[in-house]
Amino acid sequence: LTAGLNGNVGTLRLNGALRLNSGGRLLCKLSLAGNDRFTVKGAITHNGDTLLIRIPENRTLAAGNELTVFNSGFTSATGEPVVKCEASGKYYEFDLSTLNTDGKIRVTKVGDNADVNRDGSVDVADIAYVIEVMAGNDAGDTSTYAIADVNKDGTVDVADIASIISRMAELARLANS
Repeated sequence: LTAGLNGNVGTLRLNGALRLNSGGRLLCKLSLAGNDRFTVKGAITHNGDTLLIRIPENRTLAAGNELTVFNSGFTSATGEPVVKCEASGKYYEFDLSTLNTDGKIRVTKVGDNADVNRDGSVDVADIAYVIEVMAGNDAGDTSTYAIADVNKDGTVDVADIASIISRMAELARLANS
């Protein structure tokens, strides 16, 4: 489900319940001015569905920012979706604790996509992380694999290491300018 058409943000209104099951996806696109919203006049049930947050290159969120996904008016909400985020060059983590009560999610962490070990810096430890995943030491963990896929081409390989090295060089240039 998505609210806006042709890449624009908008509001999708549902007169009744919304049941989202495994394999289902709710797409919430952001723009400079706002984000998709869903108005549900009934109960919302999450059951292994995915809430995909799509953030355009020209929009940046900061820790503490809130996004309204569901407008007020739903009668109840249960379950929790899996949250995925598409954002160029950045990763975001979200707190979903108020999604089922007031329809909002809050940004808890923002970082550089090349910081694959999520320690706050892009360095050789991130390269080592990617090498470990390439060697199969991620125990088939799909979230670890997705994080190590820095360039988001669907494969963890030397191109991801090159992306980290390129980002390290870019950050060094910025620090020295």
